[in-house]
Amino acid sequence: MKLPEIDILDVASGRYMTFRTDVGIGQTLRSKGAFEPHLAKIASMVYRQRGGGMLVDIGANIGTFCIPVARETG
Repeated sequence: MKLPEIDILDVASGRYMTFRTDVGIGQTLRSKGAFEPHLAKIASMVYRQRGGGMLVDIGANIGTFCIPVARETG
């Protein structure tokens, strides 16, 4: 069985590893440079308005939410 080829994508929102054949998030990152960036902006705003604290990203994807939020909030 041959494994799918991977790409390392360096885009505005961060660096991601994705399957070359991915037509969902990987394709969106390739074409737009980000995936749903408005969600990361909202989370960052809430984080700042609350004076910090902890943000928990409970997902199973490639970091298109947590990487931009971590960059934005430090």
